Amino acid sequence: MLKKPYSLSLGIITLLFVPIFIGLGDLPFRIWDEGRIALNTYEMLESGDFINITYGGYPEFWNSKPILLHWIQGISITLFGFDEFSFRLPSAMAVFAVCLIVFYVGNKKFNSPLLGIIAAILLVSFSGFVGHHSGRTGEYDALLAFFTTLSTLYFYKSIEGSSKYLLHFWAFLTLAALTKGVGALLFLPLLGLFALWQKSVLKFLKSTEFYIGFGIFIVVIGGYYFGRELGQPGYLEAVYMNELGGRYREAVENHKGTLGFYFVTLKNNIHILHLFIFALTLYFGFTQKDPKRRRFFLFSFALFIYFALLLGSAATKLDWYFVPIYPFVALMIAMGIVEFLQRVIEPMQMQKRAFAIALKVCVFLFIAYPYGETIARNVDPPEQMKVPGRYGVSTYLQDCLHARKEFHSVSTLWDGYDAHIRIYVVLLQDQGNELRMYNVDDVTVGQKLLVSQPMTRAFLDKNFICKIEQVDEYTYIYNLLEHAD
Repeated sequence: MLKKPYSLSLGIITLLFVPIFIGLGDLPFRIWDEGRIALNTYEMLESGDFINITYGGYPEFWNSKPILLHWIQGISITLFGFDEFSFRLPSAMAVFAVCLIVFYVGNKKFNSPLLGIIAAILLVSFSGFVGHHSGRTGEYDALLAFFTTLSTLYFYKSIEGSSKYLLHFWAFLTLAALTKGVGALLFLPLLGLFALWQKSVLKFLKSTEFYIGFGIFIVVIGGYYFGRELGQPGYLEAVYMNELGGRYREAVENHKGTLGFYFVTLKNNIHILHLFIFALTLYFGFTQKDPKRRRFFLFSFALFIYFALLLGSAATKLDWYFVPIYPFVALMIAMGIVEFLQRVIEPMQMQKRAFAIALKVCVFLFIAYPYGETIARNVDPPEQMKVPGRYGVSTYLQDCLHARKEFHSVSTLWDGYDAHIRIYVVLLQDQGNELRMYNVDDVTVGQKLLVSQPMTRAFLDKNFICKIEQVDEYTYIYNLLEHAD
């Protein structure tokens, strides 16, 4: 029979594992930005160049992120083959690890297994964390959140205890910067202010670990960026435009919003029940009796407000920029819930037992219901994740790639950005299939084309006499017989 700590650990691992990994490889590669990142990783493995990222064989300046995610994806793909699951596995493992970290923080740091369990279950239920652009797709933000969570926690630990933990802080910050560049450094101003408030700056400046860690950070990150500039001249300018002044001053691709954009992001990316609990438990978080918990709650709340306003002040705004803050939001909510249970419900146990039990059941349902919805959402993704016209071709090619459908000798017709189609084309070509990609300017009589976009279908119907075969609900094969009169 398992001892209690092992039973607890096994139970929480199971609870976290299911919503994160269930159906992970079901959806085809996403158009933004998963398809492009998949092609970056594919070309890295094909070329053997593990420093200079390319797209279509040319230097990749549209996506100027560093290399670490692609390395880890490359390892996963080498072990398991190139498919949606293996490509997304590093992201899923990263959010799984972060959920375990918040469980550990509650269980060990604050000596409360209940706090750890609640925080982990809350976090795995956040659609903004275990969802699109994070734990369910092969993009940068989940891995970034893993490293920023660890670096921030070790920084906090170095303030509370020995400065030796600064080495851990710098190590994980270095890995975060190798994952998403400048995005890894956004917590630093608040961390500096917190160290100043806690009168730890002098302690840090006197520590050998601070300078060793900082030196490692400069050598590794500086070495990568300047090495990439040597291999791909113009890279540093692309970094500036994509990650520094360009995106901060001007909205890229019309991704705009107000200063309060990320407060709305929080509302949209955690369950409404969690939002309700968050509002109610702020009081209990700020007034906790345990000074260690109260200080950490204040730190997490300051980090949340700072991060929301910093990102909100930039011209370019995207929901997934907020991913690194969700672990601290989950810990804040969990700390408020536990304090509420201890201060309000436990004293009722003797005199108002039935009412206390009812409140406990309500708290349980507030946590369990969003968790169940997360599993349901990942088993059967909502329709907006499928977008038939956008993903009809890629879904058909995905089925062919995995031998769920017989591949017809066709090429694809796509109008516009096509990274999510292109990755399937190259993978099917690797299997020995003959197919090409065309846009509307390349169309001519005699072609056999796979089509799902309504506008491309309308173009073919207008300009050609076609033999049309419907292969699924949204996708058609057009055999172009002759020009229309």
